[in-house]
This record gives sequence, C-alpha cells and structure tokens, in this order.
Amino acid sequence: MYEEVPNWSFRTFLTHLHGVVPDLRYGPDFDIDRYAAVGNSRWAKLLFDWWRVVRPIWPVAPDEMRYFDSTERERALDWFSEKG
Repeated sequence: MYEEVPNWSFRTFLTHLHGVVPDLRYGPDFDIDRYAAVGNSRWAKLLFDWWRVVRPIWPVAPDEMRYFDSTERERALDWFSEKG
C-alpha cells in the first residue's frame, strides 16, 4: 500500500487514530505486504510511529513499512516497487 498523507493537522491525526479501531474487527482479513507513507506533518509521522510500535500485535500490520518526507516521494515509490 502506498499512501500520501500531506498537510495533516491534529484533527486529521485524531480522525485516523479513531479510524483504526475497526482494524481490531476486520484486521485478520487484510494482508498488507508493504506500506509506504509520504507526508510532511509531524501528526502523520506520529501516527505512523505508533503503528510501528503496535505492529507486532496489531491485526492490520504490513510486513514492511516506511515513512518518507514529502520531498522523498520518488524514493518512496522506488522502495514500494522493489521486490522484497
């Protein structure tokens, strides 16, 4: 999964944090191999970092995940496209 998360505010962060609750219910149905997030906000980075911490026990957890600054979009796409 590749996702661009530009210009997140605290409100966006809270909305997405609340949105992860359904993962507990539906998570086992997902299989995410790689996840690349590209953004320019400390709030997006914070949610990403929290996801990394709970990754070992969270139902929806990519095998590999990385966060890239918005200036590194091409690098993120290259990493996402690599065969692991």
